[in-house]
Amino acid sequence: EDKLFKPDGTLFHIHNQGESKIPGLLEDYAFTIEAYLALYKASFNKTWLDKALLLTSTAIQEFSDEEQVYFYFNAHSSPKLISRKKEVSDNVMPAANSVMAINLFLLSKYYFKDEWAERAAKMLAGITDQMTGYLPGYSNWGRLFTYFTEPFHELAICGPEAQIWGKTLQATYLPNVLVAIADEPSELPMLKGKFVNGSTLAYVCHNKM
Repeated sequence: EDKLFKPDGTLFHIHNQGESKIPGLLEDYAFTIEAYLALYKASFNKTWLDKALLLTSTAIQEFSDEEQVYFYFNAHSSPKLISRKKEVSDNVMPAANSVMAINLFLLSKYYFKDEWAERAAKMLAGITDQMTGYLPGYSNWGRLFTYFTEPFHELAICGPEAQIWGKTLQATYLPNVLVAIADEPSELPMLKGKFVNGSTLAYVCHNKM
């Protein structure tokens, strides 16, 4: 954040020998957002979610193809190229578009942004035929595939023991369960209105119900 964020919220790609340079690429945004989501899962500090939300909004503005649901690899504000590619197949590193699709899906659950979940679904649908032809090249997309084909639940925990309950849950691998917690009233849409003084309550939800 100190070295690679510009004042307008966009990213640099490189910081070397005291100099930050080259406009950030889609993968820089995608993996930073993914890191923020991981930090929230580890700490349940809403600050990380808010940063992920803001950077995702910036990425949508900077990289979206207006005619398709995928993201360009280079930002609109980057130096103009003869052609602009969209990276969709996973390799040694997951494709930036597959990481962004998962980010959109998860943030849609935390913040009730249905349009982001719909975009993630459209991104997945666009490469499903390619997946069946060569699944190893779309393994990260496969993670998103299970979010749509298997039951996915949102687990909201609120109350004075919420942190303890949340840390206990972290000891178990729950791939299709998204956990959010608060030990005081929270404005996070997934938690809003669920806090009851003096009680620790867990709400197991599916599509906000």
